[in-house]
Amino acid sequence: MESARHGGTKAVLKFSAIVVLVLWTFLWFMRPLDAYQKFWTPAQAQTRTKAYYNGPQIVVYCAPIIFAGIATALAYHHKRKQAFKIKNSSLRAFRSNPETYPLFIRGPLSIVSAADFLFLCALVLFTVYTFTAYYIRSVNSINRAKLREPLWHKKLEIAAVEAGLAGLFCMAILFFPVTRGSTLLRLLNIPFEHAVKYHIWIGITMLVAWTVHGLLYIIYWIIEKKIHELWAWHSDEISGLSGLIALIIGLVMWATSIGWVRKANFELFYYTHHLYILFILFFGLHLGDRFYAMVLGGVMLFAVNRLLRFVQSRQKVDVMGVRVLSSETIELVFAKEPELHYSAASFVFLNLPAISKLDWHPFTVISSSNVETDRLTLLIKKNGDWTSKIISMIQDNGGSLQLEAGIEGPYGHNLDYISRYQVLVFIAGGSGISPFLSMLKDILYSIQAKSLTPPKDIILVYTVKTSDELHILNSITPALICPEFAHALNIEVQAYVTREQAADLEQNNAGPKEIQLLKAPSIRKGGPVLIHAEPSPKSVTRYAAQQLRAISPPLAGSGVVEAAVIFASFFGFMFLAGIIGRFWIYSHYTSKDKDFDRSLGALLAFLESLFGVIIAGAAIAYVANSVRRKRQWTPSPTTMTNVGSPEESLKPVSVHYGHRPDFASVFAGLAKSTINMNVGVFACGPMSMQEGVAALCQEYRKTAENATYNYHSLNFDL
Repeated sequence: MESARHGGTKAVLKFSAIVVLVLWTFLWFMRPLDAYQKFWTPAQAQTRTKAYYNGPQIVVYCAPIIFAGIATALAYHHKRKQAFKIKNSSLRAFRSNPETYPLFIRGPLSIVSAADFLFLCALVLFTVYTFTAYYIRSVNSINRAKLREPLWHKKLEIAAVEAGLAGLFCMAILFFPVTRGSTLLRLLNIPFEHAVKYHIWIGITMLVAWTVHGLLYIIYWIIEKKIHELWAWHSDEISGLSGLIALIIGLVMWATSIGWVRKANFELFYYTHHLYILFILFFGLHLGDRFYAMVLGGVMLFAVNRLLRFVQSRQKVDVMGVRVLSSETIELVFAKEPELHYSAASFVFLNLPAISKLDWHPFTVISSSNVETDRLTLLIKKNGDWTSKIISMIQDNGGSLQLEAGIEGPYGHNLDYISRYQVLVFIAGGSGISPFLSMLKDILYSIQAKSLTPPKDIILVYTVKTSDELHILNSITPALICPEFAHALNIEVQAYVTREQAADLEQNNAGPKEIQLLKAPSIRKGGPVLIHAEPSPKSVTRYAAQQLRAISPPLAGSGVVEAAVIFASFFGFMFLAGIIGRFWIYSHYTSKDKDFDRSLGALLAFLESLFGVIIAGAAIAYVANSVRRKRQWTPSPTTMTNVGSPEESLKPVSVHYGHRPDFASVFAGLAKSTINMNVGVFACGPMSMQEGVAALCQEYRKTAENATYNYHSLNFDL
């Protein structure tokens, strides 16, 4: 009964959030139309109060997003991830599923699914519609009898204004996709790898609209001999200088986020993207407090998320051990609290103060919270200066190394749709094996728990540079997770070693090197402690009485705590805004019919929203975090056991040397055994590899006999 009540409450909250979001989007759609303006203008004047001059904008545009954030946070409260669940057969993948059909493979947008393309088209069309509707309405309202300039000059000015308004909706939704662990994204079923892509598209669309806005105004001012407006600052109208600064900041952020720039210098991209704070500020200074209030909902949810992530990132955790797999690949093992549950293929952001106190880099988790209940493992491959420094430092220092870390996350998306497929094809290149390791562990766990019907086949095609990288497969011992593994599931591993022409795998069978990390006495009371990468029951007893600094569940996406922080932040904002509005703005300006400086109003709104998050919201987050930190967790020999055995671990059925896999042959063989089946194809690795696999999915989806090939990319870019 209690479970049914909980399910009903969750359904009501989710439905309410969806309805509110739909109505909120509809308001943006109606905003450029005459019907909306005829209703909105008098309603706005009648609903303003002494304390809240911008109350109508806050109620209509900001409050719905805050409500949706709170409702979804409560709906997903204490939703523990129980690996994979059996899906009803009616939910199986269909040939027309837009989410898994790669519509475009190569080009400036790389791999774009039909669902991605629909989103992009809707975004562009909505922006064009907004501009067109605003422009037509404004042109039709021109009083030509009182016009003091050529008509085309006036139309040019109108086009400049409306181009700016056309980008406003993009600004309102810009921060939704990059709110990590967002329950709104979970509600809309948008994986993070897609969300990052959407954030990029939204940002580019917004900057295109606002660049056109700026260029048209510059042309208009040159024609009208008013170019000084470009650097002018007005108190009672929109200022050119603040808009110019906001546009320059936005273009700098875009330029440093271009793919080749970001990959060549991740730190440049990372640090320049923190200019978003100044971008938001100058956006508000340019348009004023009323327009700032219209986009505040998304900004505030992102700020709350950033606060919760900051709280978690400040807590240092212990590196339990390191496993050196090759000269370019290592495993880092961390302690985690058993209460921390996450989906397969989740990712974390890692900071190692020994390398840099400021740099945070994303890595996919290769462990399973259902199988390895008290540890979290990351696979790190040399790829740039930061990862090179980690590997060199570990290899050079060995057991004398003192290592602590900051962890943010893990964050992940529900992968229950795996149960819809009768055949699973995992294609990995290099460190792209990471998500599949955790997925395989969760699949085995679910089969053992009888919550998943075993797929007919799982085919893993794994491409590496050198054969010693294949040792990463030792982290999975199928028979240990699922004792009936041999009878329940067929896993076929095909390995390709590209940089070894002819080799005997057994000649390089020394295995991975495990490094013992020496913990300094200052880190733990009671003297130095040796911790192994793969603790044995004997080694556990040496530190079982010690308290490890373990990874705690993230506050972002934590349910009641997140909902409370969002509510407190919004309440703090409204409280301070009400006091300032009633006792300063109303008393000194509104009641005396004086114009209030719109830029000053935006600055106050910016500071009020910061107050809400940093003071009111942070107070709740601090209390919740303090309660969590009082809990003491120590490992026990019954839980800290070795989950990987080289003798019983996952082994390739074939190892091919000196060449990459011929995916056309792989799919040709697959097509013969998958008639009338749903096939899930998952790829993670270099983009060229993913494009080739996506192209084959597209081809076989059209030609295969009654088989459905569904493509899923597990890569994401930051």
